[in-house]
Amino acid sequence: MKNFQKNKFFNLSLSFDKKAKTPSFYLKKKSKKIDKTYIDFLKYYSEHNNHCDVRICLHENRKSSNHDMILLQNKKNYYRPHKHYNKGDTFHVIQGILAYFIFDDFGLIKNCGKLKKNELFRTEINQYHAILPISNKVIYHENKKGPFLKVRDSIFLKQSPKINDDTMIINNYKKLLIRKLNASK
Repeated sequence: MKNFQKNKFFNLSLSFDKKAKTPSFYLKKKSKKIDKTYIDFLKYYSEHNNHCDVRICLHENRKSSNHDMILLQNKKNYYRPHKHYNKGDTFHVIQGILAYFIFDDFGLIKNCGKLKKNELFRTEINQYHAILPISNKVIYHENKKGPFLKVRDSIFLKQSPKINDDTMIINNYKKLLIRKLNASK
């Protein structure tokens, strides 16, 4: 089975980004149709690497003026609320269910909802937001203005747990978000 999978993905022509904080791949060819094989690759890679998050970047590099990515994210992980001073994000779900949350500057939820397959959501520039996979894994297309600025790219919501906070604190925060999401129906 593993050899079959490796052979199946052999022709995808991807290069691994060794500098990324989560496993990331770039297309070697600039114009390429993204089909089910790429989605299967994301699932395979995640499943064979401790259910990690993984992405395929459709843009050329971190300095590109527009960033398009296909991401697989897992429900077990935490994605801290943040904003970007000069860019918004667009999320378009391919598989699974993804929740989104919009916050004011004090950490109160202004808007939230669920995105299912073929649904799309856009955040405004300089707007605190967070996403949270509702299904065990979600695959979506994300688009945003580049370049990627590392530490200066995201301004985190001070009222939210940090990525390295205690697991119980993070899980309680995620439960709070889910309660707000369910109450918003």
